Amino acid sequence: MATTPDVPTWVGELDRLAPARDLEVDPRFAAARLLVTVGGTPQGQVTVPLSGGRATAAELALAVGGLPAADTVAAAPSATDPVTVVVATRNRPESLARCLRAVLASDHPALSVVVVDNDPDDERTELVVRAAGSDRVRYVREPRRGASIGRNRGLTEARTEIVAFTDDDTEVDPAWASRIAGAFAADPELACVSGPVL
Repeated sequence: MATTPDVPTWVGELDRLAPARDLEVDPRFAAARLLVTVGGTPQGQVTVPLSGGRATAAELALAVGGLPAADTVAAAPSATDPVTVVVATRNRPESLARCLRAVLASDHPALSVVVVDNDPDDERTELVVRAAGSDRVRYVREPRRGASIGRNRGLTEARTEIVAFTDDDTEVDPAWASRIAGAFAADPELACVSGPVL
């Protein structure tokens, strides 16, 4: 895996099955950290230098050239077993709103969300949960502060065997929960899964 550059870095995805095109982002970014996928299935990560926020399609192809051929990547398993997503948060309503939009855009048909509000200063987090307008999202107030406390509280509130954790500043892929369920369905001995964090 490539090292993380010490320059302003844009983070994104490059699907090898999509038509080749140049990458153009804000010119303040000097590099791009890309999750390389094949039809949505993660294959690896690459870091590409940018010039004026730009990398050509040829430069991107060269960067992923060291990865195995796209046709050797098997599709990740997916399943519809119920999944609870736990999001522990504290005083970050704007980030939480983006996170919830991404989680609720999931392709997973049996998804529920528990938002754990750690030692809140106000009601903003509860208002974000209400504004999400989904009966799949539950709000839980936890008077004690700390990510581990919030996650453990979310675990006790979950009503499914599969529980996934994400941070309030994360925007998950639409297939994320289905792929987590798929990993457990594919291997009954499995106890825990993790994925790339960019």
